[in-house]
Amino acid sequence: MRRLRRLGIDILGARNATLRDLVTQVPAPVAADMLGYSDQVTHHHAHLAAQPWHTYPARVRNTRLPDDRAYPNG
Repeated sequence: MRRLRRLGIDILGARNATLRDLVTQVPAPVAADMLGYSDQVTHHHAHLAAQPWHTYPARVRNTRLPDDRAYPNG
């Protein structure tokens, strides 16, 4: 690890980025079980990974199909 640090690699940042990527691909409890982490840690990273998306405005869905029929739930 010292060698990586001497090369300028941020080990903690790399670990956190990898964990955030993992929790976008598998549920946080599964990631926690796979890695031996607590659920709180993986849920925190899942929250951070999704952070930018929840601030986007919701997309207004067109309630009509192209041939002008209504969607079943629209």
